[in-house]
Amino acid sequence: MSIYIKINGDIVELGGTVINEAMIKDGFFEYNGIVPEIDYKTQRLVYEDGTLKAIDKETTNEKIEKITLRQTKLILNQMGLLSGVEAYINSIEDEQLKATAKIEWEYANDVERNNPLIATLQNGLNLSDEQVDSMFREASKL
Repeated sequence: MSIYIKINGDIVELGGTVINEAMIKDGFFEYNGIVPEIDYKTQRLVYEDGTLKAIDKETTNEKIEKITLRQTKLILNQMGLLSGVEAYINSIEDEQLKATAKIEWEYANDVERNNPLIATLQNGLNLSDEQVDSMFREASKL
């Protein structure tokens, strides 16, 4: 899902992750803080720690392959998805698959982007590849 902000009358796509979906209304993100100067050809706006920041586009596309389980649960909690993940795991009908998912969810040290559980959860929570990649990037900073 693309998020747009209005800056001085211009509609601009927001390149980062908006942690709290409740801040989005009709596809727009309301922001009343200081907007940094930005070179729109080489940079994107990212919302982090309550402020907009200009970062290089190459940085926003960095793919993180592995994060800790702690980072995973923290980012999901910040996004309001943690309880949804746990509910989804508990709703898996195939008992073998459910048991495997619970073991992974409770005891893994790390969560790898290509882990089948991630694909299962992504599908169950209707998340795009871009959203999951963004979550991994944000979680890697925690």
